Formats: sequence, C-alpha cells, structure tokens
Amino acid sequence: MQGSAVSDVSTRLEGFSDFARATMAAWKVPGLAVAAVKDGAVIFSQGFGLRDVNGGPEVTSQTLFAIGSCTKAFTAMGLAILADEGKLDWDTPVRTYLPAFRMHDHGATP
Repeated sequence: MQGSAVSDVSTRLEGFSDFARATMAAWKVPGLAVAAVKDGAVIFSQGFGLRDVNGGPEVTSQTLFAIGSCTKAFTAMGLAILADEGKLDWDTPVRTYLPAFRMHDHGATP
C-alpha cells in the first residue's frame, strides 16, 4: 500500500485495538486474530491476547486457530448472500446448481 493509503487505513482503524480488547474482556475470549481485506489485499492484520486460556504465547496475525464447525455458518452466510442477489433460491434442489452432488445415502440425494 502507498503512504497515503496506509495512513487512511490507520486513521479509519483508530481505536479498533481498544474495541477488540474490550470486546474480548466482555466475552471472556483469551485471544483472537483479525484481518481486513479490501480488493484482494490485506489492509490490516493483528493478533490480540493469548493463544490459550491457560496463558502461553501471544496471538499474532499468523496464529492458526481451529475453527471447527464455524465453516457451516460461513457457508450459510455465503448462500444467503447469493439468495439475496437472486443467484439461487432456497427452495430449489441443490442438484439444480450442482448436478454432480450426491449424498452418501443415495436415498437422501434429492
């Protein structure tokens, strides 16, 4: 990023670190990492807190977290955006969009 763009991002994110720490305390979150991406480029990346509830190393922008089942929520959000844009319909069978889709139980495949 060029100098003025960096200072613009810094100005717009002023106070974010305090907000992140206060939110972590309120929700009792030991650590988190945040990244903001604009036009395919990372414009902000920072770690907060500790990697473990028992202490340990600090979270950095490179810390990897196990996100478990959160990907289901991300997928549902992505589908909701597509539905909102009229690119898919919730009531249309999935195989309309993904003809190769098959369930392990063939009787459950729509």
